[in-house]
Amino acid sequence: MVMLLSGSCGAVEYFVDKNRPDDSGAGTSEATAFKTIQAAVAKAAADDIVTVLPGEYAETPVAVADGSYSSMSRLWIKKRITLRSRDGAAATHIVGAYDPESTFDGMGDNAVRCITVQNGVGAVIEGFTIRDGASRGTASDRTDASRNRAGGVNTTGGVDNANSYTIVDCVVSNCVGTRGGALYGGAVVRCLLTENKASNYGCAARQCSLYNCVVTRNDITPQGGSSDLGVIAYPYLIV
Repeated sequence: MVMLLSGSCGAVEYFVDKNRPDDSGAGTSEATAFKTIQAAVAKAAADDIVTVLPGEYAETPVAVADGSYSSMSRLWIKKRITLRSRDGAAATHIVGAYDPESTFDGMGDNAVRCITVQNGVGAVIEGFTIRDGASRGTASDRTDASRNRAGGVNTTGGVDNANSYTIVDCVVSNCVGTRGGALYGGAVVRCLLTENKASNYGCAARQCSLYNCVVTRNDITPQGGSSDLGVIAYPYLIV
């Protein structure tokens, strides 16, 4: 895996290991790693690095405000950090959740997105499988509000926020959103986007730039909308 780091030479590196008992460690070595990714993300300052050891991470979700609404996300990144796995996407998974009471492809008030990134921070996410996430969108609320977008990785804010994050060497699969089933608002490099759904636009990605990606077997849901080889993204490039 080729690393693409946003950190400076003075960056601090924090570690996460799901096998640790809790988040009480200093986090600055594998031996003192945090148990949860969100604890390390909250501790890290701009340009720091968070390195995640292998395992499936389905942490207690955090609420992401969206006006008078909110949505749930496993991770909420608010700073320009690099979040990377130590051993790559096959070994390290960030897992969202469908709403168990949903009648709308897994979306609903109890759905959990995998990752939310604050608009414009420029975070880097590298080397994960990001899967099984869903947005809040419902049959009666299919707007382009951020709460409804991308069950995989989404940005807060308006629609003109492409490249708020860069996602590299990741697999994003089985995610659901109203617009951008897997991804919304980022640069996507050497990723596989597969088996994602959108109820309106962009089965795999929307408002994203794609470079050297494989986009396959993404699907529009019966509620309507449109697709273009599984992806609608502006601007987009698949090479």
